[in-house]
Amino acid sequence: MVRIIIGGIFAASGITALSQGGTSSILTAVILCGLGALLIRSGLTAKKRKAEFEAQYAPPQGTPVKTYTFRITGTTHKCMYGSGERSQLNAIARTGEPVYFKPYEWEGQLAIAVMSAKYNQDLGVVPADKIEVVDGLLKAYNTDSRVQDVEEFEYKRNDYCAVSVQISCYPKA
Repeated sequence: MVRIIIGGIFAASGITALSQGGTSSILTAVILCGLGALLIRSGLTAKKRKAEFEAQYAPPQGTPVKTYTFRITGTTHKCMYGSGERSQLNAIARTGEPVYFKPYEWEGQLAIAVMSAKYNQDLGVVPADKIEVVDGLLKAYNTDSRVQDVEEFEYKRNDYCAVSVQISCYPKA
């Protein structure tokens, strides 16, 4: 919304400069109007993307059949998908933020990365002792998964955040 307002101000300034006449005023007007148009377009696209994201990750209607909560592991390592440190992503994760799961193979075994839907990067992984349960829930139900809790802790004199995820299970249609 801020981009749209600032874009409108630039466009209005450009139109005003155009009415002044003269070569430098025309050049200034073209630059201001172009910058205003870019800002307005950028603001409208961001609004559209936000609406699409919220629609895609809106929680299903009704009461879940079951819920399962667990604490993800591997939060002190680098991201496998995307760039950056998981600890930085976990520090900005908020309760209720949507996550999704990305299965992959690790040393010949099934592993599941917990991905932030907002940043499209992994926050950590499903613990090895919970992989069968999580994989079973993902296959048997329609799920809505969200960050349940973010807890700060210190490890080797560095601050990190531990993230708990809740999977809400709904019957498949």
